[in-house]
Amino acid sequence: MAAAAGASHQTVSRVLDESPDVDPDTRRQVLDVIERLGSRPNRAAVTAVSPTHHAVRLRG
Repeated sequence: MAAAAGASHQTVSRVLDESPDVDPDTRRQVLDVIERLGSRPNRAAVTAVSPTHHAVRLRG
């Protein structure tokens, strides 16, 4: 995705995190590629890096 957008993976991450530190033209280019490729967030990956997640631990 980053290569297709002509951006680094860090920039794509910033776009997805809605960081204000991304140039508007770059943001638009990354979002266009995401839409064109039909990409969507990977729930497992998001959960793995999220400080809060919706998992319940059960004890047996």
